[in-house]
Amino acid sequence: PSVPRDAPASNSRSKMQRRRRHQNRKPRHYWSNLDNVEAELQHAWSHNAGIAQDLETLIRPSHHATESEHATRTGVNNGSSRNRDRNNIIVIPNERLLNYWGRHDLRAMIAKYTGRSELAMLLGNERTIIMPGRWTDAVRRMPSFMNALVQADSNLSLLKPPSSPKQQQHTGDDPCHPDTANEDVVAKSSNVTSVTNNGGDNSSSSTDDSKWTYNGIRRPKNFWDLRTILKELFDYVDGYQAEHQRPSVWMPRASELIKEGRYDLHQAIKRHGGVRAIGRLAGMVEFRDWWYFEGLYQMLVFLRSYLDEYYDGDYSRFPVMVEVRDRNPELAKLVTYYGGRKFVANKFGMSDRNADARRASTSSSSLLQDQPGASHSNYYGDDMNWGPFDLVFAIDLLGLVREDHFVHKPPLKYPYLRMPTAEKLDIWERPDLDAKIHEYGGYESVARRLGLMFFIRKIPSKDKRRPQQSQQRHQQQRRNFRYR
Repeated sequence: PSVPRDAPASNSRSKMQRRRRHQNRKPRHYWSNLDNVEAELQHAWSHNAGIAQDLETLIRPSHHATESEHATRTGVNNGSSRNRDRNNIIVIPNERLLNYWGRHDLRAMIAKYTGRSELAMLLGNERTIIMPGRWTDAVRRMPSFMNALVQADSNLSLLKPPSSPKQQQHTGDDPCHPDTANEDVVAKSSNVTSVTNNGGDNSSSSTDDSKWTYNGIRRPKNFWDLRTILKELFDYVDGYQAEHQRPSVWMPRASELIKEGRYDLHQAIKRHGGVRAIGRLAGMVEFRDWWYFEGLYQMLVFLRSYLDEYYDGDYSRFPVMVEVRDRNPELAKLVTYYGGRKFVANKFGMSDRNADARRASTSSSSLLQDQPGASHSNYYGDDMNWGPFDLVFAIDLLGLVREDHFVHKPPLKYPYLRMPTAEKLDIWERPDLDAKIHEYGGYESVARRLGLMFFIRKIPSKDKRRPQQSQQRHQQQRRNFRYR
């Protein structure tokens, strides 16, 4: 196999995480003002619920409870010092509606005031009404109000409470309407039929939204034995290699199986010892090994492209990290992950531009050198010496190792990312790499620098003498027998 010079970096590693967009937050102590609390509650009913009518006209016909029931339900405190508008009615929504609207700020505010009853007492309005938490109780006690709420929002129903956005994402159901249950059953049954026709593989029909939903398929008892798990795993990695260009001898992560919809295979692997145990039985490279290898190869490819673009292909000096963070933040993240600027520069035979600039400024200051007790140690990494190395050579060698894994299929006899031998380089017709390896310290030294496994073949010795310990024990036994 051969790797072109401009080979793109692999996409096997996950994308770089990005910060969430900043959300506009309320000013500090905003919820301590009860006027703001009342205004936000009125805003929720007018904008989130879509009720344009006056709440008092909707509540008054159905609000004929006795004085004790009214006091118990509303938590009214007529002795409050707040003098509020008597014509402005306040309705505190229940948790179902707040979750459905996504108004978690109001939920946190209610928790701050230790509950709806305490909030109603602090509001001090005798017309403050707490909406019942149970949906059927709310429909029974406030029929006019609930009818207006359902008419304003077509997704709400009097028969079924609304679902939160998180519940809708997991179940994939309509927020409230029970009439769509039959459609869901039909859809699930069609999925089951397609899955059974495909030989039991549910990877094409399952999605991320419905991965936690029972799809009606039950395997026979004792279906997931080790042989079935290995067969399903090998089929999965073959398909993943064709789609994502990742070698099939690399063991996938457990979270990847869930993300790809293979929750059945994930559970079976978990019951039979976990990903590492099954990976050893399958003869596949462990996730941590190929993740480190893939990230290192990706960093070197990005670094070479960066030097070609901004430094005219000067591979002898490492770029300035302040500029790298601005121009290529993913490369800066990889350099930090693999030891930082000084470590990566010394490891791959590059001089540090930052250290050169600091060293020049330090040597030019004679005042600092003449001070008593001044430290003259190599603070900026001069004491870290890995010997000569070449960036292009490292990329070519790692690319050959990676391409060699595309040729093989699991199980591997030695499931490791191994340093290629001299015989392997002869087969690949790369004598230049063999000469470079000897120039940079030999196969073991280069393998340690690139994080590759290196095995020394043990040649059986013709000397049949006992090892030193066994020989001494044998002589002691002979002495003891002699003295008997």
